[in-house]
Amino acid sequence: NPAGGYIRNILDTPIKSVAPIRREGGTRTQGIVAYPVRWLEFSYNKSDNFQPAAGGLFDIFGNALPNSLGRGKDYGIKFSLLHNLLNGSFTYFTTDTLNLATSQLRSGPAGSEDTGRAAIQVIMHNQLPSDPLWGGTTYPWNNNYRDLNDVKSKGFELSLTANLQPNWRLTANLSRQITASSNVGGLEGQFFEYAKALFAPGGPYAAYANTATGGGETITDRLNDIGRVLSLAHSLEGQADARQPRYTAR
Repeated sequence: NPAGGYIRNILDTPIKSVAPIRREGGTRTQGIVAYPVRWLEFSYNKSDNFQPAAGGLFDIFGNALPNSLGRGKDYGIKFSLLHNLLNGSFTYFTTDTLNLATSQLRSGPAGSEDTGRAAIQVIMHNQLPSDPLWGGTTYPWNNNYRDLNDVKSKGFELSLTANLQPNWRLTANLSRQITASSNVGGLEGQFFEYAKALFAPGGPYAAYANTATGGGETITDRLNDIGRVLSLAHSLEGQADARQPRYTAR
């Protein structure tokens, strides 16, 4: 402090902290292997696991994200024929991931709904600067958020190996995997219904529904834009990304 001629000791500064976010869960793996004959093996595995959500991530309403949960099953066959000259394996698997944090509607194939949401927040904050609902750090207008999707994958892996000579081996692999999302935009759909109610006739901000937000659009227009993005997102429900290769061979 130049005026007072002293430097404040940092240890004398009160420390402010936030409540810790606690994450816990469990994992479990079960399996069985059977050998009906020496050259043939059957296997089955089942697993449940979880991935703690990052402490700094929240949903669009400001709630801490839940753990991501994983469930997987696989069924396998292995065989060895002709005194180990030909070996092979086949595995069929399914994997489910629940509560996967995603920003798909912010930057994904359905487009971004952040533009319209931000335009509404900015204009309403300008109109009502003292209203705490429209502050830039207030949820659901804060941009530090993620949505939650569920993802399901299924497929198979086939591998064959021929030991033709001691120093010559021929290997072939074929795999197929399909991954599809569900529960796409669920929380942001809830936000959309909430935002529409704010500006609907009889709503607390109905008088501002036709306020211009720039770009030739009103608040009502921006809400309609968000609705179109959500409709596109919902059309992806249960669909695999067309850019995803379904088969891999080598």
